Amino acid sequence: MMNATVAMMNEMAKQTADAKRAMPTLAVSQSQEALALGARLHTTLEVERVLEMFVGEFARQLRFDAFEYRLPAHRVEFLHGLPAAHRCGYRLLLNEEFLGEVTVSRGHPFSEHEISHIEVLLSGLLYALRNALLYRIALESARRDPLTGLGNRQAYDVAIQREIRLARRLRTPLSLIVID
Repeated sequence: MMNATVAMMNEMAKQTADAKRAMPTLAVSQSQEALALGARLHTTLEVERVLEMFVGEFARQLRFDAFEYRLPAHRVEFLHGLPAAHRCGYRLLLNEEFLGEVTVSRGHPFSEHEISHIEVLLSGLLYALRNALLYRIALESARRDPLTGLGNRQAYDVAIQREIRLARRLRTPLSLIVID
C-alpha cells in the first residue's frame, strides 16, 4: 500500500513539474505568435486592410460573432460580424498613445484562457495599427491646408477625379465653378 501511495505522489509531482515546464513554453509560443502576426500585419499601411488581416487571423484562432474597432478622433470605424451579448472590450494604448477601442463579442461567455489569448493577439496588432494610423494622418495632412483646414490642390485633384467618374457612371451632367 505504501509503495502505491509513493508511486501516486511521485506521479503527481511529475505532472506538476511537467505543467510548470509547459507554462513558460506556452507564454513564449504566444509571444512568438503575436510577433509573427505583427510582422504579417506590417505588409500594408491601410488601416482597414490591417484590421481585415487581423480579423482573419483572429477568426482562425478564436470563435466570435463580432469584432468592432473605433477611433472617433480619426473617423475610423470597423465592424466585422454582428455584435452579440457577451463582450470583451479593450482600450488600445501604445506608449500612452490612444489607438482606439476594440470590442469582441459572441453569444456565450469567453473563458479566462480565451480572454488571455485575445489580449496576446491584440498585442500583435498594436504596432501595425499605429503605423497605419500615422500613415493615414500623414495623407490627410498632405491634403489639407494647415492654417485653414480646407482641402488643398491635391484634395481638389482627388475630389474632381472622383466626381468625374461618378458623373460618367451615372451618365449625368457635371458643372464646375472654381473660385480662387
